[in-house]
Amino acid sequence: MSKIHSLTINVEGKSAEHLKKLLELALFELQELQQQSGRKRDGDSLPLQMSGDMGSYTLEYKLGSHALVAAQADLIAQGYRKTDVTEWRTDNYSVFEHDDKPPVRLYLESVRVDEHDVQEHEKNNFSF
Repeated sequence: MSKIHSLTINVEGKSAEHLKKLLELALFELQELQQQSGRKRDGDSLPLQMSGDMGSYTLEYKLGSHALVAAQADLIAQGYRKTDVTEWRTDNYSVFEHDDKPPVRLYLESVRVDEHDVQEHEKNNFSF
């Protein structure tokens, strides 16, 4: 799993004091999201939003870089689905399959998309 985590946050308060309180609340909620992230994989994100009398905020906690999350979202928008993620390799990647296109790899660190070699993948990945 990547060590990079990223965060996108937008806060809108009805006053400077409300803005500060909403930011504190969003940071508290971030701790909750981090605890829930244990079941998620690199490239996944956990969104959160709140709206009330003081204002509103949206928060998106991302496992991996902004670029990785965006690349994964782009592949999914093209009709790909994530089917596997390698672990314990020096250059981990996610495998994405499509009904009409060849499978691809999304490398977690470099955010590079390449063709997926199924035979090489099966030969070099062990199930525990």
